[in-house]
Amino acid sequence: MENIGEAVIDKVNKEAQNIIDKAKREAKLEIEMANKERQLKLVKIEQKKLRDAEEESARISSRASIDVRRNLVTVKAEVVNNIIEKVKDKLEKTPMHKEAFIPLVIEAIDAIKVEEVRIYIPKGDTERIKDYMQDEKELNSRIIEFKEGDFVGGFVLEDADGLLRIDNTYAARMEMLLPRMMPEINKELFQS
Repeated sequence: MENIGEAVIDKVNKEAQNIIDKAKREAKLEIEMANKERQLKLVKIEQKKLRDAEEESARISSRASIDVRRNLVTVKAEVVNNIIEKVKDKLEKTPMHKEAFIPLVIEAIDAIKVEEVRIYIPKGDTERIKDYMQDEKELNSRIIEFKEGDFVGGFVLEDADGLLRIDNTYAARMEMLLPRMMPEINKELFQS
């Protein structure tokens, strides 16, 4: 009986050992699975951090690029405005010559198609303009008066009733020409 008792104990011990070994294997598998899951989560976290960093880098780069372009546009505008101001200053100091004044007045009179006109000229230019007009008998017959205007360079022509006007001041002509000239100015100044 002793052998039977020992056989039962051996069998119980073997079954217990099998259960322990199986539990160890299952625990080892669970630990390995948990480690793989943890590694996978760590990889995903690292990938997300990398994507986030790349996106932030792209945003920073984009903002920097926009800022650089904005600053470049500002500097270009300052350069162009500075040139325009110098041109305006130069024009203010340059009286309109007879060779330009007479044809422009004739063109303006023809454009509004009236018999009598009034011409506004810059303050201080009255004598010079009247000197230009001395030999222009036919043109003088259509001008009812010269008046001084508050502008620099050029003239404003209007019909006798003051209903139709042509602004031929330097400022108006510059305003009209600048949009057409800007592409060429930009090309000359900023394209290499």
